[in-house]
Parts: sequence; C-alpha cells; structure tokens
Amino acid sequence: MLSMATQGRSSRRFVQSIMLLVLLTTIPGFVLAAGLPAPDIEELRQQIKDNGWSFEVNDNFSRTITPEHRLNLRSGFAMTDADYREMEQHLKIFPMDKDPLPSNLDWRDVGGITPVKNQGECGSCWAFAATAELEAFIKIYYGVETDLSEQQSVSCNPYGAGCDGGWASASYYVFQQQGAVTQACMPYLSMDPPQAPCIQEGQKKYGYITGYNYISNNVDQIKQALQNGPVCTGINATDAFEAYGGGCFDEISWSTNHLVLIVGYDDRSCDDEGAWIIKNSWGPGFGESGYITVQYGAANTGSSVSQLEYVAPPVSIQLTGGIDGASLIGGETRDLTWNTTGAPVSNVDIWLGVDGHCHDMLVAENVPNTGVVSWEVPNESTDYASLVIHPSDGGTEEGFGMTLDSIKILGHKVRYVSDLGSNTPPFETIATAAHSIDDALTVCTGVDTVLVTAGNYPGSLTISGPVALLGGFSDDFNTRDPQTYVTRVESGETGLRFLAGSGDLGAVDGILFEDCAGAISSDPVGGQHGGAIVINGCSPTISNCEFNNNMAHPFQGLGYGGAICIIGGEPTIEFCSFTGNTATKGGAIGIFTGAQVSLNQNTFDGNDCTDLSTSNQGGAIFIENSTMSITGGRIAGGTVAYQGAGLFSQDSSIELDNVELSQNQAAHNGGAVMTSNGYLDASGALFSANTSTAGNGGGL
Repeated sequence: MLSMATQGRSSRRFVQSIMLLVLLTTIPGFVLAAGLPAPDIEELRQQIKDNGWSFEVNDNFSRTITPEHRLNLRSGFAMTDADYREMEQHLKIFPMDKDPLPSNLDWRDVGGITPVKNQGECGSCWAFAATAELEAFIKIYYGVETDLSEQQSVSCNPYGAGCDGGWASASYYVFQQQGAVTQACMPYLSMDPPQAPCIQEGQKKYGYITGYNYISNNVDQIKQALQNGPVCTGINATDAFEAYGGGCFDEISWSTNHLVLIVGYDDRSCDDEGAWIIKNSWGPGFGESGYITVQYGAANTGSSVSQLEYVAPPVSIQLTGGIDGASLIGGETRDLTWNTTGAPVSNVDIWLGVDGHCHDMLVAENVPNTGVVSWEVPNESTDYASLVIHPSDGGTEEGFGMTLDSIKILGHKVRYVSDLGSNTPPFETIATAAHSIDDALTVCTGVDTVLVTAGNYPGSLTISGPVALLGGFSDDFNTRDPQTYVTRVESGETGLRFLAGSGDLGAVDGILFEDCAGAISSDPVGGQHGGAIVINGCSPTISNCEFNNNMAHPFQGLGYGGAICIIGGEPTIEFCSFTGNTATKGGAIGIFTGAQVSLNQNTFDGNDCTDLSTSNQGGAIFIENSTMSITGGRIAGGTVAYQGAGLFSQDSSIELDNVELSQNQAAHNGGAVMTSNGYLDASGALFSANTSTAGNGGGL
C-alpha cells in the first residue's frame, strides 16, 4: 500500500504528465526531453503587435536560465482532483459592502511585503507563494519582518508536494500543524527529500495559521480578500510571461502552471481595465524587480485563489538598547534590554543564533520580565548573529522579538606558528601549528592572537582584521623572551601591512624586522614606502619590536618611512628600537594624511635619510599634516639629513615629553628638530650635542 506522500507525489506526476502533453501539441518531444527552449523575443514582439497587447518583452531574465530550469519554473503548480475537492470545501464568499472598495491597493506601499526570493531549479512556486503570503501577514499584523523557510514546506508536507509541483495547501498544512521555521534553520536547497530532509522538529516556529480560505474566481471577491492581505493565485507562465519587461500583461490564456502572490490591484491600470500586482518567485531579475502587472482575467489569473487565516501573537516584544546591528567582542558582558506590550508576561527566554535567525543557543531561561539581563557574549566569530526573546510560557507562539540587523561578534582564538607543527589549518594547537605566519593570519576570523616561535620568516604579511601577532616564543610555547627566541621577519615588499579592517585592535609585539624594503605604492605619493610596516587607515599597537637596517626604497629612490610608513589612523608605537633605517623622508618613521601617532619609550639610533639632497628631511622621523606625541625614549645619532636629522615636522602638531635628542647632525637647518608651519610643545626634553653644519638651529 502506498503512503500518503507517495500517492500524492504519484498523483502530481500524473498531473504534470497531462501538462506536458499539452505542451507536446506545440513542442517536439526531443526538445522537451532537454527542457523548454528560450522564448523567441522578436517573434513575441510581433505577436504583441498583431494582438494589440500592452506589454514589453526582453531576454534579461531568459538568458540567465537553462532549458531544464525553464521547464521546472513552468510546471510547479499541480493540483490533483482531491486537491480541488479539498479547496472547494474551504470556499468563502465575502459579503460585499455597500461602500465601494478602494480603487487601488498595494501592500508594498505600507511595508507589508518581504523581499522577492528565487525558487531556483525546483518546481516549488507553490511553497514560495504560500511562504511569501505568511511572511506578509506576519509583517502586516505583527509588525515583524521574517524570512521563513520554503524548504520546510517542500521537505515536511505529508502530500508529496515538492520540486515536481504542488499547491498552497501543502504549505498551509505545515504552517497550521507545525508552525513555520526560519530560512536560517532550514535553508533552501532546491531539492526534495531525502537529499533535503525534514529537520523542523526542535526548531523555533515564527508563523502559525488557523486555516485558509478558497476565494472564487471573481474580481470583486479577490479584491475584497485583498483588503485583509495578499492571496495566492494560479497563473499561466507562458513565453510571454517569462519575457515580460514591463507594462500591462494582457495575454489571454486558459490553463495554469505556476503559483504566485497577488499583493495588490489598481482599477486604473491597463487603460482602466484594472490589473493585479503580482509578486513572482523567480528572483528580482524577472520582470519589474520580481513583479508583474497582470490585467484582470489575463493569464488565467484568479484561478485557484487561496488566502490563509492568521492571528497575531498576543504579546509584542522589542529588543532595545542598541543591540540591533551591534559589533561585539567575544567574552564581553552586555546588558540586554527589552520591553513587552499586549498580554502580561511573567518570565521570558532569550536565545542566540550564531548564523542568522536560527536561534539555538540559550542565553537566559525563565528570567523575570524586568526588561534587563546581563549577557556574556560567546567566544564565537560571526557577522550574522541574531537574538530572539519570547515568553517562557507558550514560547514563540505567544510572541517574540528578534534583532533584524545582524550582530557582529568578534570571537577570540589562538593560532600557532612553528616549524615543528603539522601545518594543519586552522592551526589552533601547538601540534598543528602553521609553518608560515602568513598561513596563520589567513585563517584568523575574529580578535585572534597568532603566537610565533623563533626563526626566520621571509615574505610579506597582511593584518586586515583585529589580530595580534606575537613573536619570541620557545618551541614548546612555554617561554616567551623576544631577545632569546628571536622571531625575524624579512621582506622585499614591506614586511607587514596593517589595513583598515584591523581597526584599533590590530597589534604586533616582540618581532625583529630586519633588512626589509618597501613595496611600490601611490600612497602617500608614488614611490616605495614602509620597509618593515605600512599602517593605512587604522590604529594598531606596535610594541617591543626591533627595526634594523630597513629601507623604504632599496635603490635610494623616492620612499617614505624606512621602517614604518603611517598613512592616517591613530597608531601607538611603544618600547621599540629603530637602528640604521633609511628613507627619503623619515629614515625610521614617516607620518602622513592626518594621522595621530603616539610614540612611547622608543629609541632611535643612527637612522638617516638616503642622502643630503634638499628634499631629504627627518633622519629619524618625518611628519606632515598630522599630530604626534613623543613620551620618553631617545632620538640620537642621525647624521644624513638636509633638515631635521632627528625630527622634521611640516604643518603638524608635536608634543615632546622627557625625550632625549642627542648627537644629531643636519646639513642645513635643525640639527635635532626642525618644524615648519606647525606647533611644538617640548617639556623636559634634553637637547645635547646636536649640530647644523650649514644652517640654523643646531638643536632646534
């Protein structure tokens, strides 16, 4: 004996066979075996002209699908005799008010319609139409936008409706008996079971219906039903329908093969003949951003019309306090706040979904409805987290409030780098450590830390997220001493780049940058800049690092920042040493483009410009159109610079606090420091044995 699902699917295949027989009257069998051919646009345009139709056609959508895909799109609405009998049992006749109905209605105008979706290569239009209908009713009557799962209808209905076709009742059954789950919990796979199994059990449900009605094929009755919300309707998706590009679709036909959603009407459209406003399920590339305007009676629209019955939950809940769309860090504590209206609520549950609106991680259970609870953000990395809160008694069926804009969580993981590891991603244990720093940085997804043992690490590195790079570890990672366990980076194209995505959480600590040369760049000007590090539009912290013999341009061409080139941002550089670095401007550090830089307890020894040309300024530090504070440390031994052998400042603001500037020699002005058109505040600074050989200001 066949199961209900098997019998249903067999019946639907029989119905589809009849539909294909109709197609066979005009299309050869060998063509159907490979799908349906694309519409002939020029032939359609001639038909439009000959029949006096009022719409335009193009191949904008048709050229994006295959013949097999096209056949599935045009055969998804299939009803058995039993389906028709069931539908007729739900017939509802609306009483017609004495007052005339509005001449137009569009549920999009009041924010009642969710975005257009795409059913793909599965004949599941029936599931998409019914799901879009439920989403619309929830939005209209409960004020919450949901993204519900069409795959649930395909995989979990008992009638056998699936990619071979079906009608809205199969979805209505799921919505009424089980409740609708979200797209995040059951993503659309465009497949039937068993490839796409039913996994609705245990999932939270966000849409329930109490029943549905069959609406007779009468314009006034359909318009009356539309006053309550959208309705599903059968339609004939022909070549002309597929190629629709705008205007009033007025092709007359007498069969149906597709299910769509009527979201409104306008009696004034189609030269006052009136038209339905229809949301399709072929993606926004179809028609007019996924919609089509169909004249009353055209395309057999109005046949097999159904409308669900929906009652909004009694409790409305709103998450407050700026959590919607927030960026959080794993491990931080955040107060979650909310308010409830409607029916009284004594206790609530709060759940988290790491990857969208599939809320499966319990945050708080059965807590008093005081409107606040303390939450420790999980150590997970995701850009798509979501929260939901609902009454403890009755669950989401009684009401819910969820975040609509995704929450970003930056989790924390430790990655290891050692030649002794197995080089197995994601490098989260010592045994699986990466062999290169670059490989470890590539797998970082959150506020991660990369630990590196002693060794030479050639190549250019990039930190584009909130990642800290720490060197100086022993082979077993039990001891850290950057002086004993030297982690050395060498590169011919800038040792390390900090990009904007690292924000103010990027860091490097305990690394030796030696014999690095800058990479070609047009920022801040065309040349080669930043031998060891380039900081562009971010604010990392650079600590306990050594910079030895790095150069901006390896052949003494134009280059800024022999060790570090800073372009914007607010970086901090502390407890670092700079020795023997060279550049055209800023032998050790070049600072540009409105940067705000803090230098704390650093030592600069013997950093120089490439030569004594008049444009070569700032033997140790060059700063332009920026601000900088230097606290403690020493700037000494700079001897090759035209101006400002220790520091040259152009149009900038500088603060010096207890800094030693000694034994610097400039060829022209400012043996230690020269400032031009800027501001200098020196407090407790020591200027000692600085000279200017052919200009002014031996010290300043």
